[in-house]
Amino acid sequence: MKKVLKRSRMKPSSVYGALSSLALDYGVSIIPADDPGSTAVLLHRLCYREQVKEERTIQLRSINRNLPLHQQQLYLLSGLPQIGTTLAEELLTTFDTPYKVLIEFADAKIKTSPSGKTKRLTGPLKGIKGVGPKIVESAQLLLHKSYLQLCEKNKMKR
Repeated sequence: MKKVLKRSRMKPSSVYGALSSLALDYGVSIIPADDPGSTAVLLHRLCYREQVKEERTIQLRSINRNLPLHQQQLYLLSGLPQIGTTLAEELLTTFDTPYKVLIEFADAKIKTSPSGKTKRLTGPLKGIKGVGPKIVESAQLLLHKSYLQLCEKNKMKR
């Protein structure tokens, strides 16, 4: 931390104020490290403790369980490939429930031109700005592929 403060033109109180804000306002835990090597060792030890000693699995996404239901709905849909909260909100505004959105993605049709170069989305999702054939294909792959088969396939690769 001393090296950072020496190189920076900021006042130490400003740096510590920013770190305090991250910790207190945003819930970000901060552990200062002197250099990239120290950071790597720290991250390795944190991961070792969580995954080996505590036997916790890696949590891909976490959510505050006290969030209002409408924010949980946004969170659910923003977990789809290439869909952020803005697009999730647009989808919910159009289709009303996450279930209806997922049904639309699962049932969406994509037409390919005779040359095979151009793909075009048809149906209700066509009218949603930001949703195109690539996003629909990614979502359909996610929704239709067998979890058990994918896990088995990944075990064989190891």
